[in-house]
Amino acid sequence: MSNSALIQWLTACYREDRVRAGVRDFYGAVKYRRMTQGEEKLLTGILPEILLPPKYGSDLAAYSTMHKRERELLYGVLFVCGKTEEGIHRSPLVLFNAKITEDGDDYFPLRVQMKGARLNQAALDVLQAPKEFEQVLREILVGEGLSEAMVGEIRREMAVYCPHVHCKSLLKWPYLEASGTVEDAGKQREVSVLSAAGIANVERQVSTRGLLEELKELGEMDVSDHSNALAHVLGEVTAGKSIKEQDVHFIPATLSSQQERVLKSARVQPLTVCHGPPGTGKSYTVAAIALDHVIRGESVLVTSRGDHAVNVLHKKIDSMLGSVHATVRAGRSEHLKNLKCLLKSILAGANEFVVDGPVSLHVLYKRIEEQVDSIRDAECALEGEFEKSMERAGAHLDPSPSLVRKVRRVWDGYAINRRPLLSEMRETYMQLQRERELAVRHYIKLKLQCQITKVLDDALSRKELQKMWEGVRKRRGSDQQAILKALDYSVLLKALPVWLTSTEDMHRVLPLKKEMFDVLVIDEASQCDLASILPALQRAKRVVVVGDTKQLRHVSFLSKHTMSTAAKEFSVSEEVIEKYHYRNRSLMDVAIDLVHDQRQTGFLNEHFRSQYGIISYSNRRFYGESLQIMRERPWQQKDAEDAALKAVFVDGGRRDDRGVNQLEIDAIISVLHDLLKKYPKNKLPSIGVLSPFRAQVDALTRSVFEEFRGSQLRRLRVEAQLLIGTAHSFQGEERWLMLISMAIDNSYHAASLRFLEREDVFNVAITRAKDRQYVFHSLDSNKLKPDSMLSEYLMHIDTENESYAIDSVERDRFANEVVHELCNKNDQVSVGGRVAGVPIDIVIQRDDLVLAVDLIGYPGDMQVAVHTKKALMLSRAGLDLIPLGYYEWEMRRDDCVTMLNLLLRHEIEKTPEVKESIENSRSLEMYSYVKRNQLRYFGERM
Repeated sequence: MSNSALIQWLTACYREDRVRAGVRDFYGAVKYRRMTQGEEKLLTGILPEILLPPKYGSDLAAYSTMHKRERELLYGVLFVCGKTEEGIHRSPLVLFNAKITEDGDDYFPLRVQMKGARLNQAALDVLQAPKEFEQVLREILVGEGLSEAMVGEIRREMAVYCPHVHCKSLLKWPYLEASGTVEDAGKQREVSVLSAAGIANVERQVSTRGLLEELKELGEMDVSDHSNALAHVLGEVTAGKSIKEQDVHFIPATLSSQQERVLKSARVQPLTVCHGPPGTGKSYTVAAIALDHVIRGESVLVTSRGDHAVNVLHKKIDSMLGSVHATVRAGRSEHLKNLKCLLKSILAGANEFVVDGPVSLHVLYKRIEEQVDSIRDAECALEGEFEKSMERAGAHLDPSPSLVRKVRRVWDGYAINRRPLLSEMRETYMQLQRERELAVRHYIKLKLQCQITKVLDDALSRKELQKMWEGVRKRRGSDQQAILKALDYSVLLKALPVWLTSTEDMHRVLPLKKEMFDVLVIDEASQCDLASILPALQRAKRVVVVGDTKQLRHVSFLSKHTMSTAAKEFSVSEEVIEKYHYRNRSLMDVAIDLVHDQRQTGFLNEHFRSQYGIISYSNRRFYGESLQIMRERPWQQKDAEDAALKAVFVDGGRRDDRGVNQLEIDAIISVLHDLLKKYPKNKLPSIGVLSPFRAQVDALTRSVFEEFRGSQLRRLRVEAQLLIGTAHSFQGEERWLMLISMAIDNSYHAASLRFLEREDVFNVAITRAKDRQYVFHSLDSNKLKPDSMLSEYLMHIDTENESYAIDSVERDRFANEVVHELCNKNDQVSVGGRVAGVPIDIVIQRDDLVLAVDLIGYPGDMQVAVHTKKALMLSRAGLDLIPLGYYEWEMRRDDCVTMLNLLLRHEIEKTPEVKESIENSRSLEMYSYVKRNQLRYFGERM
């Protein structure tokens, strides 16, 4: 079997799976439908906006905001109506994006985006028109709005291509049929097109035609024309280059060893797999990969199935670089507008680097190399001093020292007084890291500016940029596609090397050209079906697949019979069906099977998002305790009311026949009221409300709209970014507080429990919270089977609320002395404990400040130092670990105490006595000396 047959089979499966795309019944599965009456005044340009009734406008605005990820507000016109075997059709032929802007409690103007009209696939299917008619409609709709002349042209063309359709009603435009007329027309056997318009909130529409055309083109290609990335995913053996231990210091970030491994593999291997459990820095890793390729003069395409994931990556790359002009976010009209602005700015010379660009770039590169060498020296010096601290402590504590040891003590005393404190050395090392990151950011910006200048200075290259500028300005889609397809992207990608777009929108902005990009990064790969990702693979030499098999998978309703029938048509074997099963296998699953070298994989095991109690169950149940929880703080003992994870038993809560548990909803509404009272204006944390069941989600949404009005609802929507949805709505999202309604009671149905306990659904549901998570339930966990996941989770919550013990470490003499010198009676002191597997010797809490101290040298459990790189990762998680050697404590105690107090206060006290004491401190003098001469000690260290 050829790969062409495999592509054709996957294409057939995708086509059948998406066949019902579009808005079929505007009177059915939509929210807040409102038909326009009388004369249409928006699309005809008579009015720029229309006012909606206050209650309807308020509810629609709130609902649209809270469900903007999975739903959209559309204005539909020219309704295709009729009854077929599939059911009733009241389908708007043309769709426009709409928006509600708020200006006061009683003023809700509706605006329609006049450009970017979309054809509704469901309506086209009812018309049964040839493909040529669709192209004719697109040509008619290239202008703004929908004038009387445009509707007249549509009516005339429909008479030619669809003579069986009644379209006399279109003669009335812009005057509209009554809502009842449209409703009744959907029940008639004859198909008609009515002059009608209306607004509704609908599920986001997925355009499949462009993607299907690209899949068809791929299926007809010769195998030799497939890209390296596509060939590898389809099972052809393509050899990658050997992975070398290259530097990753030219990235403006601190990376873990696993992140470094993924980055190195992405440079040379045709396929790299990055496993990313919740909150472990997938976006951070993708941004690092993108910038690494930019530095090396290569191009990057970043994609995902949904716009939300792409937007997150876009922000992360720009923030890591410190610039908002580092990437091209391509896609639909709003992104196209930004691309136009960027191209216009480049052609105008706004991003051009004029003076000595290449020379400055070379100088900066050398400076960064020197900084990297200095960082290595600083790290070696610190690690060396850690070892010496243990040796010196042993010699100092020897009760019967030999003559050699006595001489050594004198020399050690001299050395200790000559060198900076370990805490000062560590601060110097951290400062060098910060300076390297700033220099790398500047280097990337400068490199991009130099590349743009080089393109603009070459007449032929500049012409390609001008062609692209002309292409994106074209109104007609066919004209735009013709220009973009003819462009020389090898030139364009030198000026604009990083592109981001969803798989759905890719065909709109990038032609299907073999290996346009050096690397393709695919995020949320467990949600990507195999067919829709193939055109993206064709555009790249190498691919990095990022995802988590323990999170939500792509949803397909394709029947086994349909899939088997298509397999027979294209002679696809059972073995291939099993390997590339359209419904059961995601891109992530296939990619894992294709990796044969462990160095091509990376498991991101450092979890940064959630408090320990929130993520600990998922860590144990789904990830085998492999996650290192960077926000673990064992010394922060909280009472039950302030627990990060809390179960709320709703006594008497029961599901009704609709599947709604009203008492749980009431309990959640009560919590929302309390939060609004507790937090002042503009201080409300982000909030998510989740239930596994759609009926409960809909009921929760209705209750929020009924209970909260005006400023309260606005605070929830804007300040708290309130999102109400199922686990699918929260994939890739996070909130400070999550309120989860389990919605089942003691009389639960087995099918409901099976759905709730699907591992991917359950894992996503319980891992969205950052700081607080309240789980509302109405059942006795004893009524559940012992092996029930829900029962296990509820018991886990009970045990998490108990104080969990920190490491049993006795406070030795060194620890006692440090605590005695530093602490006052109001400080909280903890000895022992671990954060992300790293031992923390002493933690001192003073008000909201925390000082973590790593004791080094004194014999016992606290003797060994934490490695510098591990301390660096803890710093990234917001915990600074301060090294303190026993011998320097003995020899320079006053300096150590002053420095630690300075770090604990985070600022110099204002009292004259304390200020004078610190200013006269030898420690502060040495600290300033090190700051002025950072490299001196590391170059001349003993």
